[in-house]
Amino acid sequence: MSSADGFSARILKSSKRKQSNIILALDPIRKNDLGKYLSETIALLQTRICAIKFNFHVIVPLARVEITKIIQMCHSYGIQVIADIKLNDIPSTNELTLEYLIEEGFDAVIANPIIGRLEIIELTKKAHSLGGGILALVYMSHPGASQTYGMQVYDETEGVGKRKVPLYRILLRYAREASVDGIVIGATKPNIVKDVASAKPAPIFSPGIGLQGGSISEASKYGVDYFIVGRSIIQSAEPLKTLDLLNDSLRKR
Repeated sequence: MSSADGFSARILKSSKRKQSNIILALDPIRKNDLGKYLSETIALLQTRICAIKFNFHVIVPLARVEITKIIQMCHSYGIQVIADIKLNDIPSTNELTLEYLIEEGFDAVIANPIIGRLEIIELTKKAHSLGGGILALVYMSHPGASQTYGMQVYDETEGVGKRKVPLYRILLRYAREASVDGIVIGATKPNIVKDVASAKPAPIFSPGIGLQGGSISEASKYGVDYFIVGRSIIQSAEPLKTLDLLNDSLRKR
């Protein structure tokens, strides 16, 4: 598949058609009839979002035929679908998992570059060969992320005069060299977003907006391209109104 038909092009096309750069993190707490809830929520909100992200705890309870049906529904609305499983295993497991997810209809998969430089490069090549995309997790949105992604480590590319850099910068370099389709950085880390955006190796996808404390206006100002919002929308008494307010705030940037 050519780059013109790849995930990056598809989500850009969707964002222009929907006039929205918001990705719905449709990750509800335990539901008795999860499939019905997902379908109804997607039908309600599909005109105001460019993509949907499903996390582990949504994918796991659903049978393969059910998740495929839901993804087909999303595609019928012109919405891209992202598997947020933070893929982080040995190469053979990563590639097989990727194959299954693409077969189910997912357009892109979030993976952790901590698997290694060559590994994220090969995984991205595999995804592109299957018509899918890879989003590289460079800095998570929760408070404890600073203990790992912000950890000071030696940069092996510095040779004899090795110097310490934050781990996320090494992961960012791996992601850039892999030509991933996007970089995932928590909106709760505006300084990190600003730092990464200055290099701009790929579009920035930012979760943690709203209830986690991230500001959509601040994220936009610092260079985020796609805004991943979940609980602020799905737990709202008026989700359509909430989405309209978010989209309006982005149009004014």
